[in-house]
Amino acid sequence: MAPELWEAWEIVARDLKTPDAIVPMVSPNDWDDQESQACAMVSWEDGTGAGISVPRHQPLAARVVHLADQFQEGEVEALWFAGRPAVWPHCPRHPNTHPLNARLRDGVAVWVCGEFDIIAPIGDLFPQ
Repeated sequence: MAPELWEAWEIVARDLKTPDAIVPMVSPNDWDDQESQACAMVSWEDGTGAGISVPRHQPLAARVVHLADQFQEGEVEALWFAGRPAVWPHCPRHPNTHPLNARLRDGVAVWVCGEFDIIAPIGDLFPQ
């Protein structure tokens, strides 16, 4: 997997290590032949999959937000197909009502409630 994607994936994956999440498999795949994109494929237990990518030229925090947003979409679908609450990541202030949003704030990749209330940096949502 391209280092620009792997570096962002390692951060996003930390927030998938909870009982609420379904952790997908990530495999290298250059499905997009543009030099500006680092690409891979993800697949979930239910057989669904998708291509993921990050712009190579962006700073790490921006790549993390871009990737977290893509994983959130796939994770919500995987949870729904599994018959579980289709909310990921859960907002700790409003459990089972809405997911957090991935945003870039002051150069830091963060999860926010709504658009403004920062909950935690992406990758540190669930302290290890």
